[in-house]
Amino acid sequence: MLSPGGAGTVRYAGWAPSGWESCGQYIVVDHGGGWWSVVCHLSAVYVRTGQTVTNNTIIGLVGSTGTSEAHLHFSLVKNASITAAGGVYGGQSARPRHLYHLGCGGGYYDWISQGMRVCY
Repeated sequence: MLSPGGAGTVRYAGWAPSGWESCGQYIVVDHGGGWWSVVCHLSAVYVRTGQTVTNNTIIGLVGSTGTSEAHLHFSLVKNASITAAGGVYGGQSARPRHLYHLGCGGGYYDWISQGMRVCY
């Protein structure tokens, strides 16, 4: 998996701390301007806290840690903070608009709703 928000600096990488255990292994990347991406349930983490990543850095593998089946949770937040233990707190979630994807023949999503099949 590549960094979903693009280039940035890893703020946290590893097992989710107490209170966030259901995320399993997760990564938080700071993309600047207050924007962070968060991915959860990874089977492997290939980056470390403080590492700079590019658009081409493989940061980890999708998995099922913290849950019962393989899938990925992704969020994009603005102006969040990170606890001393590594948990993401506060901020605002971004709503995807005109999100380009290559899977399922390619195209765009102008919104994503619960239960909807999403291709990457």
